[in-house]
Amino acid sequence: PPYTIPAGGQQVVNVAATAINNQPGSYQAFVSIAEPCNSATSTLNSIFGFNGDLAVGTNHPPTYIGGCRSDIKNATFKNLSSNDSITVVSLLITNANGANDAEDFQLASSFNSTEVNPNGGSLDVPILFQPLAAGADSAALIFTLQGKGFDGGDSTWFDTVILKGVGVSVQRTIGVGSITAPPQYHTTDLGTEQIPIVADAPIDANAPNNGTVEAYGYQFDVSWKRDVFNYTSITAPTGITFGPPTVTYNAATDMETRTFRGTSLTPLSGETTLGTINVTAYLNKGDTTPIVPSNVEWFGQNETTLCYVSTATTAAAFNFDEQCGNTEVQKFMQNSVVVTSIGEIQPNPVRNNALVSYTVRSQAPITIGIYDLLGNEVRRIVDGEVQLPGTHSIAIQSEGLGSGSYYCRLTDGQQVSTKPFELEK
Repeated sequence: PPYTIPAGGQQVVNVAATAINNQPGSYQAFVSIAEPCNSATSTLNSIFGFNGDLAVGTNHPPTYIGGCRSDIKNATFKNLSSNDSITVVSLLITNANGANDAEDFQLASSFNSTEVNPNGGSLDVPILFQPLAAGADSAALIFTLQGKGFDGGDSTWFDTVILKGVGVSVQRTIGVGSITAPPQYHTTDLGTEQIPIVADAPIDANAPNNGTVEAYGYQFDVSWKRDVFNYTSITAPTGITFGPPTVTYNAATDMETRTFRGTSLTPLSGETTLGTINVTAYLNKGDTTPIVPSNVEWFGQNETTLCYVSTATTAAAFNFDEQCGNTEVQKFMQNSVVVTSIGEIQPNPVRNNALVSYTVRSQAPITIGIYDLLGNEVRRIVDGEVQLPGTHSIAIQSEGLGSGSYYCRLTDGQQVSTKPFELEK
């Protein structure tokens, strides 16, 4: 301009806009004569195709690792100044900044192509952050966009934003009696031991602020050699309730494992002793054993496993005390009659039936069972029957048992004796 416009005429003026952020745009202005005189007013009607958009990423708070903790934050796309709609065609999460963290971020819901209204319209994209490892994570979210180009035609372009988050874990070490200097336990025949299972810090100490308050219990295994101890009970911390432990046996290592599970009606707080195991030492020649904690788990109010804790363990040991003037121990080491023990199994190998002889040292409830090599009791022969001191015998019935290796196990609640035998059919 200036333009010469005849009376009653109209002039169309095309105006090219300068691109911002390398995104094209155009503006079309209509100027018309308002009245037939030497002055004129103009009316501008926008069909603005300028792509004035803004995309914003996410910044997630510290979130526990392991797959069962997550956080959702919205990434946002805004159509700031365009008078045309902009369509978000698709979304893609990919690695960014040289990291391989894209798998830690996901779209929280499925996405379909969405039109964002002009002049301030916006679209929220929920991003799920579920870290697999501790440390700072980042990924890129790519918006594929379509709208009007500078020439008024359709144009496709991309906006890329950064997704950020931090994965955290809580490290706890569980030990027998101590974390730094595991003790050596020892006692004589029928001596009692209290074996505390301890943590280096309470589960709720020094933890990020979005996770530990929901820990309502824990579970752990403790293993020792079979027939070294007679387990009696576990003393629980205040507010914790334990059920009976489950027991498994590994014949290859001769280790017996008990699984303890403690629950609370309120979130755990401030406790470093998970429980104290009470045992009595059997009079048994297997007089030394490691005491090994393992498989520590923490769980929530609904008793589902919490995965935010990474747990290491330290073991202790036990040695049977053969000294201290204990005459029963001395006689035991000489195979004296004070011992409750299994004698001969005849015949061995067993084909149909066999006779087991055994000695009872004092009146006591006697239990005799047959076990396979995996430690499973396959038959109970005598079940807590009170018997007088002396030599006894009882028959083994092989009906229902397959050929293989077994052992007969006798206990009076204070001592244990075992004898292997073969069954051939």
